[in-house]
Amino acid sequence: FFISAAEQDALRRAESAGVMVVAASGNDGTPRVSFPAAFESVLAVGAIDSSLKKADFSQWGPELDVMGPGVDVMSSVPRG
Repeated sequence: FFISAAEQDALRRAESAGVMVVAASGNDGTPRVSFPAAFESVLAVGAIDSSLKKADFSQWGPELDVMGPGVDVMSSVPRG
């Protein structure tokens, strides 16, 4: 992935200030976490389905930190 000097600086400043940056791992279904989630200090979040398996579209890789509701999973989001 490509990350500009400005983006690196912004993420490092956030980390230095104690700010946790959280980003989606990506939605291409490939075994590569996308930017900015792939950056070391960013918490990378993928998606699961109702079988608690990785959602087909969710990207994964060694940078992935946590999975959350993605497809047909009951969550706290109001409906209607």
